[in-house]
Amino acid sequence: MELLFDLKIVLFEATIIDKVTVINNDLKTINMKTKILAFFTLIAVSVNAQIIVKTTTEKKNVVLEAFTGQRSKFDPSGHKISDDFAAQNSGRVVILNVHCGPYAFGTPNYNVTVGSSNYGDTLYQYPGVELLGFPAGTINRRLFSGSSQRSGTAQSRATWASTGSSVLKENSPVNVAIHPYHDVANGKMEIYVEAYFTGSQSVSSNRIHVGVVQNNVLGPQSGASSGYPANWNASTSLYKHMHMLRAVITPQWGDAITNVAMGSVFQKKYTWNIPAKIGDVNVVAADLEFYVFVSEDQQTILTGTKMAKSTNKMDFIATATKVNTPAPSGTKQLASGVSISEIEFYLNNSAGYSLPSGSEIPVTVTMGGVAKKGTITLPSAVTAGINIKRQLELNQIVEDVQSISTAVELFQENYGGAYPGDKFDAEDIFGVSETDNGNGDNALGTEDGTGTNDNETLLFWQHLALADLISGTYDG
Repeated sequence: MELLFDLKIVLFEATIIDKVTVINNDLKTINMKTKILAFFTLIAVSVNAQIIVKTTTEKKNVVLEAFTGQRSKFDPSGHKISDDFAAQNSGRVVILNVHCGPYAFGTPNYNVTVGSSNYGDTLYQYPGVELLGFPAGTINRRLFSGSSQRSGTAQSRATWASTGSSVLKENSPVNVAIHPYHDVANGKMEIYVEAYFTGSQSVSSNRIHVGVVQNNVLGPQSGASSGYPANWNASTSLYKHMHMLRAVITPQWGDAITNVAMGSVFQKKYTWNIPAKIGDVNVVAADLEFYVFVSEDQQTILTGTKMAKSTNKMDFIATATKVNTPAPSGTKQLASGVSISEIEFYLNNSAGYSLPSGSEIPVTVTMGGVAKKGTITLPSAVTAGINIKRQLELNQIVEDVQSISTAVELFQENYGGAYPGDKFDAEDIFGVSETDNGNGDNALGTEDGTGTNDNETLLFWQHLALADLISGTYDG
């Protein structure tokens, strides 16, 4: 990921950055709407990088789909094998325990339906799987010679770790990422997925699959006391089910990705209304995990990943490009004919939601027909839109911002750790006719050391210039 610049600016409470103006390679003004309580917090924008997915070639991850049932006495030992394998390869294994088949009946009902069909039954009965007995599982829905229950992709539990280990060593032609945002107020999940294609493939399209698993589901399970005693509670006779498939958000065989050329990107947002129950089981949001994987077709999974729910909202919004048509209601867009040297990033806040501290706001800028993507991370909650205007080509900001950051560090080294703008004895150092004192409270505010309404954020630039750390002449 190539970083374009690291812009250190503060946002506190409802503070909104109005404008950043860059003229002749000098960062001139920052206008704030509320008092600045501290100055430096990182906001990063990257070039030629997607929002959440990695763009360098990665190794494949394992997607282990285990066909299981509460009445199959050998299944808990399979659960333990898969858990141990995942623990040995942290973050590299996605386990989907799919309750299906002749041992998955009774109460509670752990089966999952897609439309009117039983998802698990359709999956294990697919031609080429050739399941013989339970528990069974597939590793990335691939055929491994000598490891099949019959002659298909279904394997017995004894070979899952060995075949999975071989997959982990392979380069993946695609990387995937997922960000599930929990919209607590509206009782739903907004699930953002991305795929970035790092290599060539022999097929012209892929399929993306998204779904939900739930952990810590307490219920019956044959063979639990001996097969996985750590998950068995003898006093209640209840088994702790982990990685239990609860919902499939995409269709049975996923959604199509039609462009899989090297360097291409797939992005999509899925919305899932969180039910109180699925079948007979209460849905506990804190126990949910969300997965995504990409397959070549109905079989042959390339890679996958998973993530627990997040309270940080993100969205594939805020594009800045030339436009000639009216914007939708509540949005902000650039005027027609905007030049490359006048680029604005807008956050579409028409829905009225607030953004908590740490939210990652994606931005896309089109320059010369090339779309450049990145994120802005909010260090503080905001409830209104953000407009950051830069009157400079983007690739010049590196020099500007780095020079400001270096200047501040040198100022603090030379003047006892004080912030420029906050220096309480600046008049003694630079001259009473040249500047005003700050109040020395280690924060940049709207009042200087004389008790007037002079803004320390303006003195900030003046003190740096008077210390010969930046060029230009500034009014305090």
